[in-house]
Amino acid sequence: MTHNENEFQGFFAEFFDILHEGCEDAEQYVSLLGPCGKKILELGSGTGRIVIPLAKAGFQVTGIEFESDMISLMEKKDYPRDRLHVVQTDARHFSLDERFDVILLSCNFLNHFADAADVASILSCCRDHLAPGGCVIIDSSVPDTDYMVRSNGEEEVLTFATENGSEIRDYFKPCYDFLNQVENDTIRLEEWKDGVLIREACTEERLTWYYPREIRSLVREAGLRVDWESSALCTKEDRPPISVDSENMIFCCKHA
Repeated sequence: MTHNENEFQGFFAEFFDILHEGCEDAEQYVSLLGPCGKKILELGSGTGRIVIPLAKAGFQVTGIEFESDMISLMEKKDYPRDRLHVVQTDARHFSLDERFDVILLSCNFLNHFADAADVASILSCCRDHLAPGGCVIIDSSVPDTDYMVRSNGEEEVLTFATENGSEIRDYFKPCYDFLNQVENDTIRLEEWKDGVLIREACTEERLTWYYPREIRSLVREAGLRVDWESSALCTKEDRPPISVDSENMIFCCKHA
């Protein structure tokens, strides 16, 4: 069995697009960011799930991605090379010689950093790379504590069909440290075809979760302010508030 360092390498990197198939946030960002400016930076751009649609829509896009396997998969895709480039670097310490109208921290990006000092460093770097009037958009899931309690230590198995006729089985077991807000996941992937196991890989991942009040505090400490917040990626007229029933929380932040 192959052991990956994290879920963004090897077999796990290849599985990323399958796992996120059907997500609508890329199209929502294309609509939302139109009035915000043309220069976009996404931290953790991965295989290009969000940055490629933005580039195709006419935005000038830069991605920051740490994992070379994710970048390699993105580069095999069809996208306008003159409107999208990716820098391989650490989002906690990035330094680019340009400023951006929008910086995206999408799809629970911050949850991969359990140390608040890392989040503070990320947000400070974002602040330093904002163009005048620019904004940082943080998009995270609202913690579902009821689900966490029910699923704690329980393995879940999901299956996904691939284009080549094989089946990927995703074995996922989360273990939650509620006192320290740490989630330790054990994940195993298997690919089967015609009853034969083709390949498998496993990894362990350490995550955290943040509540709205924590996000607001971290934003403030980084020299930013929340300009608006919502439970959905919507235009100004349609933004619902963050509530106990919300699945997502979006914060648009600007210079304090």
